[in-house]
Amino acid sequence: MSKFIINNANVKVLTDEEILIENSLPLGVYNVRENPLSHELYLEKRVEFSEPNKVYGDTNTKIERIINTFKERNKNMGVLLSGVKGSGKTFLAKGVASRLLKENYPTLIVNEVFDPNNLSDFIQAIGQPCVILFDEFEKIYKKRNDDNNIQDGLLSLLDGLFNTKMLFIFTCNESGRISDLFIDRPSRVFYHLKFEGMSEEAIRDYCEENLIDKSKIDKVLEVRCVVDIITFDILQSLVDEINRYGETPQEVLALLNVTVAASGKNYKVDLKPLNPDDNFDKCDGELYCNVFKTVSIDIAHRNEDGELEWDEDTTFDFAQHFVNRKGEVYKLRNDKYEVVLSPVKYRTFNALDALNYCQ
Repeated sequence: MSKFIINNANVKVLTDEEILIENSLPLGVYNVRENPLSHELYLEKRVEFSEPNKVYGDTNTKIERIINTFKERNKNMGVLLSGVKGSGKTFLAKGVASRLLKENYPTLIVNEVFDPNNLSDFIQAIGQPCVILFDEFEKIYKKRNDDNNIQDGLLSLLDGLFNTKMLFIFTCNESGRISDLFIDRPSRVFYHLKFEGMSEEAIRDYCEENLIDKSKIDKVLEVRCVVDIITFDILQSLVDEINRYGETPQEVLALLNVTVAASGKNYKVDLKPLNPDDNFDKCDGELYCNVFKTVSIDIAHRNEDGELEWDEDTTFDFAQHFVNRKGEVYKLRNDKYEVVLSPVKYRTFNALDALNYCQ
């Protein structure tokens, strides 16, 4: 395997047969390596990233934005991609690197711990624009709560005055394990893209292309209500099983290795009439229910004697009256009322039973 050693303005290429001298680093994707004896850093060429034939949701838009901004800026730029495994961080990072490779930007992958000063000097010595990818950054460079935090030592990469600008991409699963000096500092890390699972647009795009029975697309989308974060891995497995056995999403989820959220909870009730003239004096302030089934809320009015009478109940059918959700807060609307249900505390409940109601 060839080694690429940076020597002043030249690149020395060591192969099994010969030693070559290049004026610049040849296009390609490289792993950064270290000689264990001399601690000299060098590059080892690896297989280039392959761009997928299809991307889903707004991935293309994000890739293009990162590239355009990097080109327009006249200094190094950092990008932090955070979120759970399988949510598309590395996919997006490789998409950026693949497209810039076509525009003469080599990619360097850092997947080992190196002395920050040594790494900074090595990257600067390359002397040409590159993409530097730190995949699962917080696992390689572990955060320490002392004066010797190795992550902070890498700030010189972002702050340094290089001869040419570099694009640094950091992916991490837990942003809480990233040094505070990386967060809220656009001059260092310009973009922080948070991956919280596939969007509705991405899920629908994928199903339109891969789900055989298109009538089940809306039912797949409803799975978002009982699975906190839908990754590409989960969606692909779910759709494959539906195609293979013709089952409903909840039947597949009962067997699939996916954590289903408990949905039987105490909710704080905020109810308001759609018609301001239709007023009431009191309603259930707190309710234990399964939001994915029928939610029934008791309503009281005052009689002629001024006494409260619980004389009405209004029901919300999740499949018919769901408006939207934000985290664990749900908004439902029927023909008379709108309700916002905010969780108070958990009580365990089999959410797969709840999902049956959505079918």
